[in-house]
Amino acid sequence: MQILLVSREGERLASLAAGLWTLAESQIFQARSRSEAIELLQEEGIELVVIDEQLTDMSGLDLAKMVARKHPFVNCILVDNQSPEIFHEQTEGLGVLMQLPSPPEMADAKSIMTHLAAIGVCR
Repeated sequence: MQILLVSREGERLASLAAGLWTLAESQIFQARSRSEAIELLQEEGIELVVIDEQLTDMSGLDLAKMVARKHPFVNCILVDNQSPEIFHEQTEGLGVLMQLPSPPEMADAKSIMTHLAAIGVCR
């Protein structure tokens, strides 16, 4: 599985990356900005993008909106500490699979893989 992690601080997602690599035997790509993320989405056949709350040049939510418009078949997960109700309200219609706590930990990788298996994206 090709996974893109997007955060202005790459180390914030390091534990999650390690967990995903172990569980999914994934190829992990990292980006810090919208332009880096869009370039990787276009060139690398990304199947899952995990977006942190803030990038160097925009919010994670804004990038998720862009991904939903330009790459509707890419699975998207957002890191966000808002209440589930507010998160749902802000992401409704964007196809966001799930919300992760900020910062996500290695254990969150298992939740991601379980969710992806439940919807038939991976085994």
